[in-house]
Order: sequence, then structure tokens, then C-alpha cells
Amino acid sequence: MVGEMQADDEDVTIKASTALLRQQRSTLPVPGGKFGKPASSHEDGDPKTGPSKDTADKGIAPKNARLRVPVGITPPAGGAGGKGDSFPFNVSAANSVFRDSVKVGVDHSAAFSAAIEIFRGNPALSLAVPIFERFMYVQTGGRPGDVSAFHSSLTNALVDYEKQVLTHGIPPRHASLLLYALAATIDDVILNTSWGKDSAWATKSLISLFFRETWGGERFFVLLAEMMGSGPKFVQEIEVYYFCLIFGFAGKYRLNTHDGAELGRIREEIGQFLRDTHGTPRSELSPTWRPVAVERRGLRDFLPFWLGCMGVVILLLLLFIIPNIVLQRNTTLTVREVESLVSKAVPIRPSAPPPVQPAAIAAAPAEPPPPAVVQSPFEVVSGMLQPQQAAGLLRVTMMDGRVAVITTQELFASGSTNLNDPYPRVMQAVAAALDGLPGTVTVIGYTDNVGVRPSARFPNNLVLSTLRAQEVARVIAQGLGDPSRVSYTGRGADNPIAPNTTPEGRLANRRVEIFLTAQ
Repeated sequence: MVGEMQADDEDVTIKASTALLRQQRSTLPVPGGKFGKPASSHEDGDPKTGPSKDTADKGIAPKNARLRVPVGITPPAGGAGGKGDSFPFNVSAANSVFRDSVKVGVDHSAAFSAAIEIFRGNPALSLAVPIFERFMYVQTGGRPGDVSAFHSSLTNALVDYEKQVLTHGIPPRHASLLLYALAATIDDVILNTSWGKDSAWATKSLISLFFRETWGGERFFVLLAEMMGSGPKFVQEIEVYYFCLIFGFAGKYRLNTHDGAELGRIREEIGQFLRDTHGTPRSELSPTWRPVAVERRGLRDFLPFWLGCMGVVILLLLLFIIPNIVLQRNTTLTVREVESLVSKAVPIRPSAPPPVQPAAIAAAPAEPPPPAVVQSPFEVVSGMLQPQQAAGLLRVTMMDGRVAVITTQELFASGSTNLNDPYPRVMQAVAAALDGLPGTVTVIGYTDNVGVRPSARFPNNLVLSTLRAQEVARVIAQGLGDPSRVSYTGRGADNPIAPNTTPEGRLANRRVEIFLTAQ
């Protein structure tokens, strides 16, 4: 009874989450055509008489309208639930749809075919292959020439994907979960590229167009946890979420480099869940594999081979014996000639030994050089950064037994993560001062207590301080022989060193602290 009640509670939680997703989309038309402009959705209408006037005015397709299935995709043999023997999918046809708008430098068709072969009975996963290939295009450094057209292409791909999964019998609330995962993954991957974060994508993300949310990095994992708590009921959706993590989604775990292990643990937990659900895969490479019968052969069949080997051995022996005989004969003649010369030689009288020279007096050993003066890490860093300290750009001090470099001027413009001039050169000088000293380098970013305007990239001061610390750590790591020594974190408005009631105090609190911790 307790297990049934827990299952019912988890099912109610999933229904509530998906109902909220659908409610958010009910008042927001599905985006289409142009960058950031909504297009039609599918909500209501009569399949016989066509869409109603209200529906047509809103640009909404009728609920029971026939939805187009793209070329190369057919339903599984077992029906809409995907319980047939296989789910055929033409990867080349799907790839051609993508390459019509964006040129991909590498063809990943074989890799995607191998990946989807693992879960052949999941139409929701197979239909998402063209979208996953676009993730790979961005992850491998691809950059579209027209970001607006790329945005429109992905928006239309998500709209088509939702129609296709509904056509294959997937319930609407399950389709909303799938659409949320893909939209959140697209935003997360693109907004963490150099070209994506500087484009209009941050203000017109796909998660905001489809679900009226500014960031999906938190809710993605909430929905995933709720589905895993419901058992195998949402296994198809969990597989899609799993592949979203494989193809680059990190969400809230992208803000801190120390969360990589936690993200790996989540992926392993999902993988184990899927293995437990699907069972252990077959050990044989092919279900139709049969051993090949080999005919036994007698010794007579190998006679030509043995004769050839014996001939080679005899030839090698001859090549060794004949030169050895010739060499011994020549050696004997040479010895006789030497003996004849020795017998005829005239004895040589020994010459007088050379006079003994008096031993030279050894010079006194030179005095050892004075011991070199060893400077402490603080003295080294402070001395190398003396010009920057004199210019009022930073100060070097000791904090908790560690060497600390603290900035004193405005590093970044408001709402930006790009270093102001001359701080790129200043951070290069800091890296040169730290490179010859052992120990780890930690970069900590701070802000004042004035809140930022929430956006997909900077939802709060903590995220802003983390991204600024990441930029400083990146510049310092480029100047170190071992970049892995550098780590970073952000603490927002914590630990102020001056009152936030004055402009000077807020300027002092908007700082970056760089610590050298000896090992």
C-alpha cells in the first residue's frame, strides 16, 4: 500500500509539472518563421469543419488536424508506443533537412545511427536526431553565418518535432516534457558559445518563446527527478533527457567547475536506470552469428611449406659456413706474417727515465660564494607587481597565510564580463608573477549589493560574479605553464570590504581576489 501511495504521489507531481508547462504554452503561440516572432500552435478546432474563426485568427492549428511526418520516418511496427521489432530511421534524409539551411563541416550520420541503435524502440529519441546533430555542430566549434536564420531553423525544428511525436501517439503532456528538454538544451549550448552570448539569443531564448521562462537550467533537473521517481512510465522521455546531457546540457552545474563530478554522477545514475529498465544487452555481436566450419588438413597438405622452410634454413647455413671458412684461412696467414716480422726485429735499448720534477704546491681552495638570499612568495609577487601597485590598479597583501592580489579599480563595465583596459595586461603580469611559484591559484569574484536586471545570462549577482571570475581565471591560466592550477568561484555581494552606501564603497566591493596557496 505504501508503494502504491508513493507511486500515486509521484504521478500527481508529474501531472502537475506537465500541466504547468502546458498552461504556460496555452497563452503563448508556438514560435516559427522569423527570429523571435511567434507562429501558429495546435490547440483546438474541428477536424471535419476545419479551424474555427477564433482559432484561425490566433494562427492555431486544429487539435485533430493531420500532422505531416517527414521523409524517412515511419511508425514502429508495434504501434505508437514503440513496442515493435525496430523503428527505422533514415539519418541521411534527416541530415539533408538540416544541411539545407546550415552547412555542417563533418558528417555525423554514422555516429548518430550507432547511438540511436541503442534505443531503437523510442520514436521520441529517433525523431530528435536532426536536433541532436545541431548540438554536435555547435559543440565542435560550428558557427552559423546568420544567427537569426539559425534561430528560426531551430524554432521550426522544435515545432515540427512536437507535431511528429504527437503523430506517433505520444501523449501531449509527455510531448511538453520532451519539448522542454530540447529547448532548454539548445539555449544552454548556444548561450555558452562566444557568438551566442553576444547575440540577441539571450533575450529571445527558445525556452522563453515556448514556455515563458528565462532559464531552464534548474527546472530541467526537477522534471528529470520527478520522472525517474515514477519508474518506467516515462522511460522514453528519460532517454531523451539523458541524450540532452550527453550532447552538452549542463544547466545550473555549468556555473561552477567543481560541479562537473556531480553532473557526471547524475548521468551515471540515469544510465544505470535505463540499463535496469531495458535489461542487460546481448553479449553476441550479431543474433544471426554462426561459427564457420574449417576442414581439418593432414600433414601431407603442409609438405610444400615444410620443404620451403628447410630450403631457407640450408641457404642460411651455407651463407654462414662459407664466409667463416674463408675468414679462418685469412687469419692464419696474417698470424704467420706477424710472427715472421717479430723474429727479425732489432731489440730497442731502453732510454733513460725523465727527471723527476718537484711536486707543485697545491693552490689554496677558493672561498665559497655567499649563500643566495631566498625571497618569500609574498616578496616575489609584490616585487614583480610593483608598477601595477604604484599605478593604483591592485594591491598585494597576505590573507590567512596566503598571498592575495586584490584589484582596486573598475575591472568590468556594467553588466559585462569583458575586462576594461588596462586589466588584460595587468592580469598577464599577475600570471607572470605566479608562474614561477608552486601552489594553486584561486580566483574569487565579488559584486556590490545593487541587484542586476535579471536575464537569461545574468539571473543574479552570484552568476555575474562567477562569470567575471571565470574571465579573469581564463586570462591568468593562459600565462601559466600549468593552467590546471587555476580555479574560480563567485560569491556575489558577500564579504564586503567597504560600506555599500557610497559610490566609493561599492567600487571597492566590485573586486576580484587572486590567492596563491602554497602546497
